Amino acid sequence: MKQITFFTIIISIFGFSQEKLTTQDFGLHKNTETVISKQYWEDDQSNVVFTEELKFYNTFLEEQKTKDGDYVTVKKYYYNIDNLLVKIETEHVHSGEKEKEVFHYKNLQLQNSELWMHGKMFSKTQYFFDKNNRLTKEIEKDAKNKVSRIVEYKNYKNEDSFTKLIKDFQNDKVVETTEEIYENKLLVEANYEMYNLKTNVKNTYNKEGWIVKEVFSNSEVVENTFTYEVDEKGNPIKVTKTNSQNQGNYVLVINNTYSTFPTN
Repeated sequence: MKQITFFTIIISIFGFSQEKLTTQDFGLHKNTETVISKQYWEDDQSNVVFTEELKFYNTFLEEQKTKDGDYVTVKKYYYNIDNLLVKIETEHVHSGEKEKEVFHYKNLQLQNSELWMHGKMFSKTQYFFDKNNRLTKEIEKDAKNKVSRIVEYKNYKNEDSFTKLIKDFQNDKVVETTEEIYENKLLVEANYEMYNLKTNVKNTYNKEGWIVKEVFSNSEVVENTFTYEVDEKGNPIKVTKTNSQNQGNYVLVINNTYSTFPTN
């Protein structure tokens, strides 16, 4: 089952996973403190399918908690004095398993990151930049020092418009490729290929950077549309997702709280 949570809807505005996550990045009011969303099937709004809670502190994302049935996952985000993301800790409450991703910088530029699982390093990623300090490549290696993923950033029009090419490896062979095209930090088109199965996705956004339409094309074409209701501060309080086949439609009911403290 695919959950269309608020975080999933808005996350496509981010070009790089290592960027700090702020209320402004989400298109939210700067004083947003919590965003709690509950997902329902459109034809059965008596039962909650999925719940998500986002917590912000001084505009920065501090915690993300999701609940899918009995499965609860909690992610905590940590930043350094320069407001750079340095660690993400994830706890799978149901199983008790924990993992963390750690980011390392030199002169404020990301150098590498490590993913730790079960107390052991699972993978390590190196980052490469051009003379204009734009990210050009990521190379991820597993615990055995074998390349598991290569990400290339090409065709820069500016800092926020580029093409991202992802290749996933298994036994030294490419098993999946993804091409993502970003404009003004927004993912406008993606092409996925796995085992000769190809899918094209095109996205359209509103002025807040929230997705309003996505079109999937493979053996058939499916169009999803998103409509929003907002509160007096401009944050969404209801998101409705419908598709061209009238199947799997969702409603998100969202509760926002706001901090009374001034933000930087």
